[in-house]
Amino acid sequence: MLLLGGAIRPHADTGYRGLRSYAIPATADSSTALAVVHDYRLVMAELLERHLGLARSAVLDLFQPAGVIDPADYLNVLR
Repeated sequence: MLLLGGAIRPHADTGYRGLRSYAIPATADSSTALAVVHDYRLVMAELLERHLGLARSAVLDLFQPAGVIDPADYLNVLR
């Protein structure tokens, strides 16, 4: 995920291992070869709440299943 703009805090993700860790799936039915490091919904929820000013309850209701997003897990991508 790439975020640009004046409100975005410079951030380097230490959990990202790069594409060098990419592995070709052993079977044709493998869903993905890249490990998921962060849930994009956390970033989207933080942007909607902190940057666009939506109420936390409204933001949390957007993501299903309910309760999957916890504001304590926000990545603090905004200044």
